[in-house]
Amino acid sequence: MNFIRKLFTFRNAGHKAWFIVSMIGLVTVVIISDPNLCKPIMGAHAFTCVSAYFRNKDSLDATYSPDCIWFNALMAIIHTCLFFYLTP
Repeated sequence: MNFIRKLFTFRNAGHKAWFIVSMIGLVTVVIISDPNLCKPIMGAHAFTCVSAYFRNKDSLDATYSPDCIWFNALMAIIHTCLFFYLTP
């Protein structure tokens, strides 16, 4: 139980909001099964991943952490796979 609590502990409110919006987007794509919905969500995660990577290198700000980079990269990969899976 402590592991689950630690897993869903966020560094700030922005990370929590981004996670919730990402999960809503993922569930929406899966339920509606429209590959065109994957494109903007995939783009948002890819952009955030790249910008977090470059901001992380130049800044000591904890907002752009390696966790942010990995989460957004994983979500971009998931949406890319869903796009190719759902495309006829």
